[in-house]
Amino acid sequence: YLTIVKIEVTTEEAAYWLFETLNDRGLELSVTDLLKNYLLRQAGSYRSDAKRGWNQLQTKISRSNMPTFVRHWWLSANGIVREKELFRHVSKKYKSDGDIVGLLSDLNDAVDPYAALLDTSNSYWSNIDDPSRGAITDHIEELTVFRVTQCYPALLAVLGAVEDSKQIERAFKLITSVSVRFSIATSGRGSGSVEKAFSDLA
Repeated sequence: YLTIVKIEVTTEEAAYWLFETLNDRGLELSVTDLLKNYLLRQAGSYRSDAKRGWNQLQTKISRSNMPTFVRHWWLSANGIVREKELFRHVSKKYKSDGDIVGLLSDLNDAVDPYAALLDTSNSYWSNIDDPSRGAITDHIEELTVFRVTQCYPALLAVLGAVEDSKQIERAFKLITSVSVRFSIATSGRGSGSVEKAFSDLA
């Protein structure tokens, strides 16, 4: 049987608390659901800004890719963490309303280059000078063919820190070469160790 229970709350804050409590009591929710709920709950007086920041993210990256994006951003900025531990780490580091607004700002800064890593036809690549643009997108397609994503935190860090197209091309060439060779040599095993290495590099 399917039972639907209607629960009315008097404030938006209470709704966020209820949502998180249900997860603690056994109703498993996705990392995306937990992150969105936590960020909006903690944003306090900046909740409208937080909603706007989250909605901007959703227009640029799919719901299914959101947890991986946030995790790869975290790896590029904070170090290694497993996906199932991501929410705990985020909620531990970002607590005040100002922290939340800052986090969403950082994520929105990172989402354009990350979305471009997932799609070589993304307009983001128009910012890269020729002929480096073609070389860089070729490296991304090579990673896609071999289903290698462990190096994405390092690639994201490069795009966030380097402006010169030639330097970006050289970094992508090196990272792609190491990643693909490791993947072939290990048949995909040991991906955790290479991911940690690239996280430390970022």
